[in-house]
Amino acid sequence: MVQSTIGFFAVFAGFGLGSTATKFVAQHRQADQEKTGRIIVLVVVVGALFSSVLSLACAASASLVSTFVLHRPELKLILNAGAIFLFISVMGGIMTAVLTGFEAFKTIAAINVAQAIITPLVSIPLVVAFGTVGAISAMTVIAAIGLVLSSSCVKKHCLTCGIPIKYVSQIWQERAILFSFSLPSMMSALMMAPAVWITNSVLVAQEGGYTEFGIFTAANQWRNLLLIIPTILSSAILPILSQAHGTHDTLSFKRIVSFNIHLTWLISLPLTVVMALFSPVFGALFGETFDGVDPLISVLMIVCFLGLVNGAVGSSFAGSGRMWIGTAMNFVWAIVLIVTTYLMVPLYGGMGLALSYLISYTTHTVWQLIYLELRIAEGAITNHWTLIISTIFLLGMCLTIGMLKYNNNLTKIGLSIASFLPIGIFCIDKILFNRVKQEVRRV
Repeated sequence: MVQSTIGFFAVFAGFGLGSTATKFVAQHRQADQEKTGRIIVLVVVVGALFSSVLSLACAASASLVSTFVLHRPELKLILNAGAIFLFISVMGGIMTAVLTGFEAFKTIAAINVAQAIITPLVSIPLVVAFGTVGAISAMTVIAAIGLVLSSSCVKKHCLTCGIPIKYVSQIWQERAILFSFSLPSMMSALMMAPAVWITNSVLVAQEGGYTEFGIFTAANQWRNLLLIIPTILSSAILPILSQAHGTHDTLSFKRIVSFNIHLTWLISLPLTVVMALFSPVFGALFGETFDGVDPLISVLMIVCFLGLVNGAVGSSFAGSGRMWIGTAMNFVWAIVLIVTTYLMVPLYGGMGLALSYLISYTTHTVWQLIYLELRIAEGAITNHWTLIISTIFLLGMCLTIGMLKYNNNLTKIGLSIASFLPIGIFCIDKILFNRVKQEVRRV
């Protein structure tokens, strides 16, 4: 709870400045070094201002939050310590985002390795000596080391690229990016938490709701396994898209968009299918207490695939500067999720919530892909109808098979269908692999 509370403050403190830094540093660093320097300083100054204010707010409200929200007055000290961590981690994130804009991925990896080596050396003695407060302190020390290293590397890259650092008197002329990009980026990040909280509240309000919520939460854990690699790829692709957009290289931009979607598809689809098909195996790991979790895993794996595709498409929205459009679509997604939850959860419990996620993400995927095709990268979708239809058919069969356990008469039919799925996976992955190779050659 302490982590989620600090995370809530961090969304406001960050103000979407990380993605802003990545986008505009990548877009202008070669064509306009003066502008890039002003943007870097603007992002750092605004980030320091917001994170300072929110850190002070976190510390000032620690007593109230710990007593009346968390109902644990003894957590006040931990929240106070977390306020310092909040400031340092937000600033470190901004510096890392600037390095991402420089496409300094080796530098970022080296900093991460250094932090990983230092972590046990700092964490173990502090946790042993001071418990939870020691853990927060260790996180703060490690984040501070990362901030120092990343700040030093940013200065080095600015010097290497001939980017002058312009201070407060000149940076405000770049303020338009705060309203066109940072603000909608923060609003998009803020939409997820309220929507999830409302839908979870609807579920737990039902008879036996906490049991259903426990089963849903257990099934939802497996989504994290699918999110790791594609999420890393998505963050790496934004500066490349931004640079192509900044140089008005429309053909390269479309090719990069297509490559990103194909690569995400290639990695995510096989994992989705395997986890959906073997949901009884994964569900059994939770024990008999979570009986009935299998079909939820199947549904949520498909939801995760759709979310990853949306993330790849969302990178093209960010890379082309269409953040307000993306924010509007995210808002509609939240509305669809909440409305379908109120309709389906009273009827189907935890499965109703999983299906609400499926409906909302499906509609979100459809309108994002349509906009991508019509406004951003023409041909990215219409040239690949066979792939899309095959994927829909494959995921539809996975969903059906995942829910067949509730009807024993259909078990043999389900197994018969399942026997053909490896062939489908192989064919689609073969198509994707060939497409990715073609896109790599073009890019």
